[in-house]
Amino acid sequence: LYQGKATKLLKAMANSPSFVRVTQGKVPTKRMADRDLVNRYLAFYLKKDEYDGALDQFMGEVTLGYVNTLDETEIQTILRTFEKTMVLCWDLFGDRAFRRPNPNREGKYLKLNKAIFEVVSVSLARLTDDEHTLLRNRSNKFLFQLFSLFSDDQFIQSITSGTAKVTQVEYRFNKIDSLIKTVLKQ
Repeated sequence: LYQGKATKLLKAMANSPSFVRVTQGKVPTKRMADRDLVNRYLAFYLKKDEYDGALDQFMGEVTLGYVNTLDETEIQTILRTFEKTMVLCWDLFGDRAFRRPNPNREGKYLKLNKAIFEVVSVSLARLTDDEHTLLRNRSNKFLFQLFSLFSDDQFIQSITSGTAKVTQVEYRFNKIDSLIKTVLKQ
């Protein structure tokens, strides 16, 4: 249904070395789970304010339909921003990227979480290069603040239960955006 620029972009993003590295190649390609994950990023990166709670429809119509209207320069800018963001995520989190601590096993992490991927990557992608540098320099503060969110029951709920609900999406974006602003101002 959605052929063309959008599918090529999603493939390029999913095959990007920075994405494969930060996800440790653990997002299956067989059933296109990798493309679904980057599509989620793309949808919220481009049109987060238009999200109405119908995730699949949102990703299809808004992202793929919209991307097919973009010119090559705009598409390459999106791809560069994504790659830069995945590198930043690796620099900040390493092999813990997009995972939350396992509450039952200290020092261990659960598998990659789509909602964490979405909110963290989109929030970081919206920052300037100078803000990326500042976060790298304040990575310990940033990580401490972020991992403290994993003891907030409402935040945990927003990334594990009913994650497509508008209220859950808004809550997790508000929490992460606020956290980033706090660290950048310190």
